[in-house]
Amino acid sequence: MSTMVSLSLYLWLSVVLPTIPVGEAARILEVETTAGKSHWNFMSSVLRSLTDAGNTVTVFTPFPDGDRANYTEVDTSGDYPLKLDMDVMQTIREYGDPFVLMNILSGD
Repeated sequence: MSTMVSLSLYLWLSVVLPTIPVGEAARILEVETTAGKSHWNFMSSVLRSLTDAGNTVTVFTPFPDGDRANYTEVDTSGDYPLKLDMDVMQTIREYGDPFVLMNILSGD
């Protein structure tokens, strides 16, 4: 590319780029399909950073954690069996075999 074309392109970009909007806030819908507290601990921090950045977030969750700006929660705690305070040894016995776990997940 010739120097003149490069300079023309650079000049055009330096004039046009500042006029293009960088970004706008998004509207985000999050549905917590697994009622596990460990899943929610991770996801809630992601959602908090999204609302802090100005995005509007609507969440369907069995673990409501409060009201803040640009954040709406729909409590689904009555719709899912919660997985809290599970015994580790019982969990390993029930879900330790991947074939048994796949049968449970597929509904067989």
